[in-house]
Amino acid sequence: MSNGDANYLANNLVSLNMIGAEYYKTARLAPNSLKYYGLCLHKGSNKVRFHFAGIMYFDDQTYSSLGRRIFDVSIEGKEVLKDFNIKEVAKGVGIGITREFDDILVIGSTLEIHLCCRGKGIADL
Repeated sequence: MSNGDANYLANNLVSLNMIGAEYYKTARLAPNSLKYYGLCLHKGSNKVRFHFAGIMYFDDQTYSSLGRRIFDVSIEGKEVLKDFNIKEVAKGVGIGITREFDDILVIGSTLEIHLCCRGKGIADL
């Protein structure tokens, strides 16, 4: 956290031949929290789709498997995923999964998405 020259983007270390879209090639890194904003959206009901994959840690019993992927996800201040563990839900690393949420109400024209790691693991978000 004190390294001003730190790289806040991770590349897929698990498998260069990972099955799935370009979504799983890189990930943003943060010590405990990331916020995303969808701009210029239409007011009213929207669908939000997340694409997740554990791409930084190998699925072995060495130091490279120690990272945990547990975090909470909120959309417009409402928690939609609590203690979400990518590796557990995907049943392994390097496996892309999606989660969809329908009827997300946009009041203005901006949608806020917050991914927060509450001390239960390192988030590769």
